Amino acid sequence: MTPLPARVRLGAALAAVQLAGLAAFRAGFWALFHGRPAGAQASEVARALGVGLRFDLRLALLLALPLVAASWVPWLDPARGSRARRLLVGLAVLAALPVYLMMAVDLGHYGWLGRRLDATVVEHLEAPAIAWEALRESYPVGRILVGLAAVLALHGMALVWLLPRRRGGGGRGRVPGTLALALALVAAGIYGKASWYPLRWSDAFWSPDPFLTALGLNPVLHLVDTWPNRARTADRALLGRLYPELATWLGVERPDPERLEFERRVPARRAPAGPRPNVVFVHLESLAAFKVGCLGNRAAGTPRLDELAAEGWLYRNFFVATSPTARSVYSVVTGIPDLNPRGSATRNPLAVDRPSVASAFEGYARHYLLGGSASWGNLRALLTRSVEGIQIHEEGSYGSPRNDVWGISDLDLFGEALRVFDAEGERPFLAWVQTAGNHRPWTIPGPARSAGFRPTALPDEFLRGEGFDEGRSELDALRLLDHAVGEFFRQARTRPWFGRTVFFLYGDHGTTAPASHPWHPLGLDRNHVPLVVHAPWLLGAPRVEPSVASSLDLLPTAAGLAGLAYTNQGFGRDLLAERPPGTGEPYAFIRAVPYLGLVGDERFLRLDPDGAVRLYRHRSEAPTEDVAHREPDRAARMERLCRALAEAARWTLEGGAP
Repeated sequence: MTPLPARVRLGAALAAVQLAGLAAFRAGFWALFHGRPAGAQASEVARALGVGLRFDLRLALLLALPLVAASWVPWLDPARGSRARRLLVGLAVLAALPVYLMMAVDLGHYGWLGRRLDATVVEHLEAPAIAWEALRESYPVGRILVGLAAVLALHGMALVWLLPRRRGGGGRGRVPGTLALALALVAAGIYGKASWYPLRWSDAFWSPDPFLTALGLNPVLHLVDTWPNRARTADRALLGRLYPELATWLGVERPDPERLEFERRVPARRAPAGPRPNVVFVHLESLAAFKVGCLGNRAAGTPRLDELAAEGWLYRNFFVATSPTARSVYSVVTGIPDLNPRGSATRNPLAVDRPSVASAFEGYARHYLLGGSASWGNLRALLTRSVEGIQIHEEGSYGSPRNDVWGISDLDLFGEALRVFDAEGERPFLAWVQTAGNHRPWTIPGPARSAGFRPTALPDEFLRGEGFDEGRSELDALRLLDHAVGEFFRQARTRPWFGRTVFFLYGDHGTTAPASHPWHPLGLDRNHVPLVVHAPWLLGAPRVEPSVASSLDLLPTAAGLAGLAYTNQGFGRDLLAERPPGTGEPYAFIRAVPYLGLVGDERFLRLDPDGAVRLYRHRSEAPTEDVAHREPDRAARMERLCRALAEAARWTLEGGAP
């Protein structure tokens, strides 16, 4: 057999030894802590270990690649003699030293705090002398260092034994092909998954069991993943001063200024007669309120949604707390505005363990359906950790063909949803359906898969005036989404579960309105979206509701309609329940980059980055006139509440007190 090229053998040896060392630490982690999972099945443990070993392989390959590159330097080429071999082995051991050190620290970190090494370790370094004393008094530091030295010695000995001693390599034509194959395998090992998205930290969060999650993480890579979110941004002192006012507005029964408690225990409202109702949330991608027919748009892009609004309750002044999609999903599920400073909170491993009102739906099947992968935006971690027992339906689990980068089409997604709901029989279900088609690249499925959809013939000039900047392609994407919603409801009406289901249909975020729109200069257009609550069997006569409402309110309202008692640790409220006495006027908190705001029924307060506080009568004939100077008391009161909500959101996202 023709030997492999020397540097392929070198890379394989370096990666294999490093992987063996990382796997040994993973085995040690299991040996020390395997008693912690409560009733984990062997298959679950195997899955967690499989994810973890793929992370280990990624790290091993990333550590091996620069060493292979260094071997092109003559005095580091192991094939040139024993001295070069010793130098390269020494360099490899030196590179492994911080990795093994972090792995050793991770074992103690988990034993002490019950979580893998992450960026919060910097908090312990703020007082290094105390941290060192605590470490020395809690752990056998001497023995640990001896063990670490032994691991490094074994690492070096294995490399001395495995590194190639002479050049090999097949024929002149075979070497490039072998190298190309080796590079492809390395790329596949680093990518980590046979899917559209690479292996991400959220893939370790597939189980609600924290030990299984920990077993699937690599502490070195996890430290890197969490590092961008290490800095705290919440102003604890400011929040402490504003907390009493915020607690009153939220209706906290037992305010605690020290612990900054936001928990409210909400008793059940009268439950509907008969079986418990199903609840379905439909995230309508990029559906701004100004693009909806029943809210004034003339492009006729939403006839099916308009029909549903005419049968249900239409909230004309509904706002998502944050955008874009991943931030919006986080806010809906947790009831906390996503003010994570670097990317969405779903992308922050330190912020995904949040309680949700969804936990009140005991005995319900819980489903989340999206056309693509839940690895997008790392949604998987949020869903599995905040909604216990949720079943995620995503790419790879459908029979429908892929439509574009966002996965299967919305038409096929709703068809899959019908099959999932039908399979539940008499069991009640709580479900989310996350659409994606109303988004670039505006892909329209072929005629065989579009259920009779026909493109529009309206002129682009007219459409741009209605807010469709890209003309017919943009409008047709919205019309296809609306068509998919219509087809879903047409078929759902024939199902036995339809007559006991409450549907919440809302835009997951808005888009930029035309400059002529009165709310565009205020910056409300990207947060103002439609909400239709469709349940004629429960809500009775149709209704157009002018009162302000927020995406934070969706789950509390659903729990109220289902007649469930629940614990609310978010900032939303049941839209159909009376506000507790003394809590004051309802508002919708919004984050609309680059400012924060508070929207009421008649007034909108905006906190600008330059420190200015502006107050608008957003429904008046002069919506862009700043009236803060005429209503200073109201502006000050709204400013305090807005700042309190912002600091409370940041405080909660960052886990509260260290």
